[in-house]
Amino acid sequence: MKKIKRINGPIRSLNEGLRYQEECQFALEPSVTRLIELAIEAGWDHQQVVYALLNIAAPHVLDRTILEAEFTYQ
Repeated sequence: MKKIKRINGPIRSLNEGLRYQEECQFALEPSVTRLIELAIEAGWDHQQVVYALLNIAAPHVLDRTILEAEFTYQ
């Protein structure tokens, strides 16, 4: 049975820096937007949902050197 992709994979290479990041955001945006909508439908406040997502994501950024890598690739 073929597994269905839920999020598109990259077409660009990581060394394309900002363009790779933009492509990643474009691929993730529908899923994140839907997650926010589902949380709001469940009764959560919009701003609190967004704040919670930022808090969940922040440690993943801080654990990596992606921000430093952006300057290297440009």
